Amino acid sequence: MLLHQHPFFDGVDRADVDALAALATTREFTPGQVVYDESDPAESLGLLLSGRVRFEKRAASDERKFRIVGEAARGEAFGEIGAMLGSTRFLRVTATEPSLIAFLPAETVRGIRDAQSPLARRLCDVLIRHLCDTTARYVEDSASQERLVTLGTMVSSVAHDLRTPITLVNLNAQLIETVSSTADPALTALLAKHCRNIEAQVERMMGMLEEVADFTHGRSGDDYTRIDLLELFDTFRFLNAPYWESAGVAVEFRGDRTVVEAEPRKLLRVLQNLVGNAVDAMEGRPGARIVLTAGLRDDATAFITVCDNGPGIPEKIRENFWEPFVTSGKARGTGLGTAICRALVESHGGSITFRTESNKGTQFDITLPVKRPTRIVSISAPSLLRCSAR
Repeated sequence: MLLHQHPFFDGVDRADVDALAALATTREFTPGQVVYDESDPAESLGLLLSGRVRFEKRAASDERKFRIVGEAARGEAFGEIGAMLGSTRFLRVTATEPSLIAFLPAETVRGIRDAQSPLARRLCDVLIRHLCDTTARYVEDSASQERLVTLGTMVSSVAHDLRTPITLVNLNAQLIETVSSTADPALTALLAKHCRNIEAQVERMMGMLEEVADFTHGRSGDDYTRIDLLELFDTFRFLNAPYWESAGVAVEFRGDRTVVEAEPRKLLRVLQNLVGNAVDAMEGRPGARIVLTAGLRDDATAFITVCDNGPGIPEKIRENFWEPFVTSGKARGTGLGTAICRALVESHGGSITFRTESNKGTQFDITLPVKRPTRIVSISAPSLLRCSAR
């Protein structure tokens, strides 16, 4: 393809095309050769006369690795955002096959823009800024989605491998409960209680793995039943009381009998994450306290609040708190817990919000429909933005 035949010049007067062509430089690239590198000065607009290139973003976790976020083929243009803004390159561009590329100087590109009316220039600037922001968001979401897919595959594999040993632990707990009998009825009852706790914890571990796998693969279960939220609180207390006591955090439960149609295991997972995060943040803190309350907001809506007097959610993560892989920096945290919480609540047709204040505490407000929603929302990771990667 000759330069004046490039679709970039479609509809442009031939004299203007010839004038622009006189300012352009042309260069050949071999497969694997870098055309633009990330953070290079944006000195030109690229017009692909033949061949193909790909757009790559350096991985945040390893600067030696790049993720492919898009590509361009013969007859396409690239590098327009940097050329128009006069900024540095946001992506790396690499030839994937023998390619011939013409480069228009950035000053020439901006001159074309500046020759327009002030309103047209302003509209062009706004459009470019929005495109730049959208591109950055696309790249960020692509990285998160890639990590979610990888994590989902790993979790599914781990769950499969753990199923047999966990089943054996569960069976042994049931056997101990069946055969344990002492002269002391109180001791027998205590052994039975601890065995039931082991069984419940085993079931919860498998449930957690399945929920992460469901989240990363966009699956949703369907295990609705009528439950009293106060009874759900009792189960939650039974599963976690020893942990709270060892951490020195007082956990209280309040409210009235509130029956809803929901999936108990998923609601327990929500409470586990919210209360677990609060306990982690307040462990060893004098007077640490968490209060859970359940009730009816109206005939169709139930609520759960989780309120603590802890240090509050760090300001740096408040804006993106519900997104995957956002974490306060806990050594054991994955950054998926709160994202899964919101997905589980929304899969019930409910909502979850928070209010927080540094050094005073945090309150989470959950609403749930009393009746099972007519449409079950999929528990899934955020979808990628559909936009150009250039």
